[in-house]
Amino acid sequence: MEPLHQHIAFLCGHFKVSGAPSSKALQGLGWERFNLPENVRRIEKRFFYPEYVDFCYADASGKSCTRYVKHVDEELEISVKEKVIRFGVKEITLYLMPFRMAMFSIHIEQTTNDLDDCTALLFSLRSIDYYTEAHGAFVEKAIRPFMDVFEVLTGAKAMSYSELIDNGNKLRIFQIVNTMDADMAAWTEADKDKVLYELATVSKITRPGEVDDYSASAAYLEKIIERSKISVFRNWSGLALMDTFTIHAFGVSVRFVNNWVDSYFRMIYIHSIFQKSYLFNLNIRFRNSLARSSASWKSKLRNLHIQGTNVGQLVEEYESFEQKCCFHKISYNFLPLEIAASIDKGLEIQEEMAQLYKMMEKEKTRRDEANDKMVNTLLFSLSLLTLFSAIWDISCLLDQMYPFAEYLGGQPLGYRTVALLLLLGVSVLLLVIYRRKRVE
Repeated sequence: MEPLHQHIAFLCGHFKVSGAPSSKALQGLGWERFNLPENVRRIEKRFFYPEYVDFCYADASGKSCTRYVKHVDEELEISVKEKVIRFGVKEITLYLMPFRMAMFSIHIEQTTNDLDDCTALLFSLRSIDYYTEAHGAFVEKAIRPFMDVFEVLTGAKAMSYSELIDNGNKLRIFQIVNTMDADMAAWTEADKDKVLYELATVSKITRPGEVDDYSASAAYLEKIIERSKISVFRNWSGLALMDTFTIHAFGVSVRFVNNWVDSYFRMIYIHSIFQKSYLFNLNIRFRNSLARSSASWKSKLRNLHIQGTNVGQLVEEYESFEQKCCFHKISYNFLPLEIAASIDKGLEIQEEMAQLYKMMEKEKTRRDEANDKMVNTLLFSLSLLTLFSAIWDISCLLDQMYPFAEYLGGQPLGYRTVALLLLLGVSVLLLVIYRRKRVE
């Protein structure tokens, strides 16, 4: 009997890069540079905007997403809760992104009659902090190559597998489950939604009417489905969460599945998690720079030229990121736009941007106020110097016209008297102006 479920999944992670990546060093580790054939690039540009295609698949300039692939094609097995699950590791891919970021994905596939095999396998493989001897073959084929890459790209040896994930404690998942079970295809929409949620959260799969102690509450399930589900056609639906994107389809053709992998994963999902990871990291760096801001006079003077500060450099970097890596639209067709919007919503990319904009705006306001205060202080100091100079000049003029030695009993006494009278007059004038403004 043919297996009822075909399962394709990609486990993804990322880490920061130090210095310029060496293509020669990567090729020495057995990685092959992937170049999108020009005829395929032209076809992709009929569906996606040209600049988006060129970002997702770096051209000769190599200034966007440069890909390296290592083919594995190994059949492995792992024991999960005393059950042996068989799966294949097809290939592993390294993505060298702008702004010193490296991403990677592990392509795995399995066929099974039990959907619990799908969730149990991913739950075990994505928990990179908890690998045991049972994961030995998977680590050797799929994780060890990235440990070697980490050393080449950072100049430091990774002390644990967790260093392959810059933020978080598990690998992100993009998965497609293609079900050939006619009985499941006839389930109610609510029961299908429940299975979709369980697949997306790599939980125990429950059948209609079955209750598990760790199942989501009805209220929470309804909220997540309403917020994060994408459903366009009757034969498949998707669920976009922070750490997974899941498509559950019923009897779709191989052509559709391959298109989802090529377009939705290799382009849209990879680009989206790059954006999320970069923005999350930039938010942390921005807050740390603000926390280190000094209140010294030297710092305040330097803040008058914001480009010379750490915060100013981060603002410039973000503007460069927004110009080179963000796209208002990515496709001429509606479905890729729907998928991209769903993934971005699940990853909360707009919230990440909004938080960054808010901090940048508050910092700009704070710096403008500090700069205004600094400028006003300088202007006040210059005004005092000008006032004292004017009083001196007037005193000298009066001394020439009416010698203080004759009229005021001595030149020193004359200068002091005239200066005090002039200062008193200026003070009275300023007091009158200040009171008039308060009344207005």
